[in-house]
Amino acid sequence: MAEDKIQFKYEFANQYVPVYSNGCIGGKNCRGEVVLNFYTERVAIPDSEEYVLNEDKTLGNLIKTEPRDLPIIRTVSTGVIMTKDQAREFHAWLGRVLDE
Repeated sequence: MAEDKIQFKYEFANQYVPVYSNGCIGGKNCRGEVVLNFYTERVAIPDSEEYVLNEDKTLGNLIKTEPRDLPIIRTVSTGVIMTKDQAREFHAWLGRVLDE
């Protein structure tokens, strides 16, 4: 008897853009679906900096940064919503990839 088979062809949407991620945050939504929001982390850029101006008009030492304490920024770039069953399949697949 012939083996049952199915073939999938993958097409990428025009707006497909792979993104780097440092991590994700999420949980379950009100329908019980799993929500993953992927982010990258970076130190915030100051609003302003003040430097000493050397006699030759080059920048000297940094005097002041505003604000003084800069937070770490997490920029959420994309999200994924999936059913619990899809999340379980994703979990199993990811485990296999990591074990390779």
